[in-house]
Amino acid sequence: MPGLTDGNDYDRLSFEGLDFSGQSSEESHFADCVFANCTLDEVHWKHSHFLDTQFSGSRATRLEMPSTSLRDVEFIDCRIGALVAHGSQWTNVHIHGGKLDYLNLRGATIDTVRIEGCGIGDLDLSGATVTRLVVVESRIQQLTLTRARLKQTDFRGAELSLITGLIELAGATISQEQLHDLAPALASHLQIDVD
Repeated sequence: MPGLTDGNDYDRLSFEGLDFSGQSSEESHFADCVFANCTLDEVHWKHSHFLDTQFSGSRATRLEMPSTSLRDVEFIDCRIGALVAHGSQWTNVHIHGGKLDYLNLRGATIDTVRIEGCGIGDLDLSGATVTRLVVVESRIQQLTLTRARLKQTDFRGAELSLITGLIELAGATISQEQLHDLAPALASHLQIDVD
């Protein structure tokens, strides 16, 4: 199987157990493709488009996907150190299982994304426009919402440890238990004295 190249079209291909470390496939199109148990360390996919594509059991220390377009894409049981996808567009994306140390979605446009059964160290949504994001049975150690715009976003299924940009939670749904846990931080942010 040949390596990845920039500006290429990949249609209905299955990549299994391959090592693409350090390769670049910027400004490429992937449709109906599968990456199963692949190594994607330092792969560069800037300005690429992914349609009906699945990443299953794949791993990377760092994966570069800035300004990409993902539609009908699944990440299943992947282990990724840093997924850098700032300025990207995610539509109907499902992250199921696995672990992400850092998910950079700064300035991204998110529409219908489900994160389920996943451990995320840092989810950075700074400046992102987020519609219909649902988090289910997942742990997020740090959630950054600075200048984010949220609509129909559901964090009730998330175990949240630290939130930056609390005021941007407007437009999100949280549970009573989460509200109780966040009360001291909210009071501090709003400069409310609680006696």
